Amino acid sequence: MSSAKWHKFNEHLKFLITEGRVSIERKGIETKRIRDFTWFIVTSNQDAPLKIDIEDFRVVCFDVFSHCRGNTKYFKQLGKVLDHPDTPEVVMIYLLNRDLSDFEPEEIPAIKIKVDIMHDQLSSSIRFIIDYITSRAEDRTSMQSCTLLYQKYLEWCGENGEKLLTSKVAGKKFSEIGIESKQVQTQYILDCPKIVAKLHESGLNDIEEFSDIP
Repeated sequence: MSSAKWHKFNEHLKFLITEGRVSIERKGIETKRIRDFTWFIVTSNQDAPLKIDIEDFRVVCFDVFSHCRGNTKYFKQLGKVLDHPDTPEVVMIYLLNRDLSDFEPEEIPAIKIKVDIMHDQLSSSIRFIIDYITSRAEDRTSMQSCTLLYQKYLEWCGENGEKLLTSKVAGKKFSEIGIESKQVQTQYILDCPKIVAKLHESGLNDIEEFSDIP
C-alpha cells in the first residue's frame, strides 16, 4: 500500500470510529441513517499498522505474545476447543461475570506498544524537540531564536536521516506541544515542563527520554 493510500485508509477509519452513524443505501429506497455500533479490530504483522496521532484516544493496542508461533499442535488443540458447541456459552458466561463496575471506556490505558508506535510516528520536528530538551534538562525555560532553532533542527535531521519540514510546518508542529513564539515570531519559548506535560497529556507518558526530567 502506498503512503497516500495508507494515510487515506487511516483517515477513513478514524471517521468510521468517530461518526457514530452509518448510511444504509438500498436500491430504489431512500438512504437511511442509523446508529453504528461497529467496533474495529485490526491485526497485522507490521509494527505500526495504523497511524496514531498525538491526542488520538480512539485506538488501544495489544502486544500479542509470539511464543506459540509455529506450534501447530497447540493451534490444532485450540481449534478443537473453539469448535466445541459449548465454547460460545462458556466464553459468554465468563464475560458476563467480569466485574466492570470501575470500567471507564474513555480511559484507554497507555500501553507501552501504543506509546512506542506514537513515538515512532511523531513528526521529525517533535522528535527533534524531545532530543533537544532532554539534552538541556537544566534549562527548564529558555528563549530560542526561531531561525537558530530551525537551523539546529535541520542539522539534527541531517545527522539522523530524518525528513525535513519547512520552517512554517515545523513551527505549527512545535505549537502542538506547547511551544509558543513571541516578538513577532522571532523567538520560541522552550518551557520544558510545559512541553513534557503536553506530551504526557497526549498519551506519550512513558517516553524514556523524559525519565530524568522533573
